[in-house]
Amino acid sequence: MRILDVSPLLTGFWRPTHPPNPTKQKTSLQNTPHRKNISIVRRRPIPSTCNFTSPLLVHSPSLPGARDLHILCRRCCLKLFNWTVRNLIASLLSAALIVAAFAAQPAAAQKEFPPPQGKGRIVLVASGKSGPSHYEFVSKEIARLGYDVMLFDGNAMEGTNGEGLRTAIAQAKQAPHGLPGKMAIVGFSLGGGMALYYGVQQPDDVAGVVAWYPATNFIKNIPGWVAKVKVPVLMFAGEKDRFDNNCCVIEKAHILDDAAKAGGLDFKLVTYPRADHDFVKDGMHYNAEAYSDALQLTAAKLKEFLGDPGAPAGGQ
Repeated sequence: MRILDVSPLLTGFWRPTHPPNPTKQKTSLQNTPHRKNISIVRRRPIPSTCNFTSPLLVHSPSLPGARDLHILCRRCCLKLFNWTVRNLIASLLSAALIVAAFAAQPAAAQKEFPPPQGKGRIVLVASGKSGPSHYEFVSKEIARLGYDVMLFDGNAMEGTNGEGLRTAIAQAKQAPHGLPGKMAIVGFSLGGGMALYYGVQQPDDVAGVVAWYPATNFIKNIPGWVAKVKVPVLMFAGEKDRFDNNCCVIEKAHILDDAAKAGGLDFKLVTYPRADHDFVKDGMHYNAEAYSDALQLTAAKLKEFLGDPGAPAGGQ
């Protein structure tokens, strides 16, 4: 019977070896980088079969923790190999699940922008792919209207089937400077798409949605989307928008608008002929005229959604 010496696993090798002479009490390992430092002292002769209970005691100062090592028959080596592979696969799957779980965790509110009066109705702002910092300026502008603005990272909402936005809504309700009642959602680009598809399905918590140049290319089932819309919507789109593989094109905006009107929804689309994607202040295609008009319309729509921004909700 051939015996496989598994000690080289500790040094990166796997090699078969013949059984050591059972009459010797001490044998040196050969052909290993640590052979000068390793000695094997037999506890008892190797039986004809092994069952993981007939070890050779190994001591090696250069291999920390390598204190007990088995010399195994081929069958047991295969068992050990299969056990190792199964445990490695299980460990990798566990690690992947942990990473996925963390990746799926929606980000906490990036920043709160309290209103001048101290407390106000809550407006949840969902950023585009460029991140929350890109939308701090417009968030401050909305806060100056009297609303408590909670700015979230729209990237954390993508790929969560709406769970990311729902968690953001729950977190926004706990805003230190927010007043009770329904909130409004203002989304930009990717965040606008999340608001336009998932935010409109939350009538118990959301009074209305304002979507600035929202991502719409992922909305495939238009009648299905119409059936899900439960709150009023105001949407802005730049007619020159061809951003990110046509994520937010004007043609799709008109398709959604036509379907919404045919379905009797409270839906308004405002388009800007000379505007491109990201036309907000400090945006890559800032358009002063479009931005100013959209901000004024947003202010009017938020007042329509929430009433007096500094007063508690009355039936909202």
